[in-house]
Amino acid sequence: MDAATLIYLPVAAAFAAFVVYGGIVMPAREVAESMRRRKTAPRDAGAVRDGKTAP
Repeated sequence: MDAATLIYLPVAAAFAAFVVYGGIVMPAREVAESMRRRKTAPRDAGAVRDGKTAP
């Protein structure tokens, strides 16, 4: 392998990993966390947000 390949191949691999992580892994984590929060959220979220207690 020549010097250019030794430089560009790791850079290309790092960029591909960054794109996959930022485009697939992070959104999937956000969706999973959102679904988890939705299941455990109180029924009257507006009252909780306003500082009132739900009956």
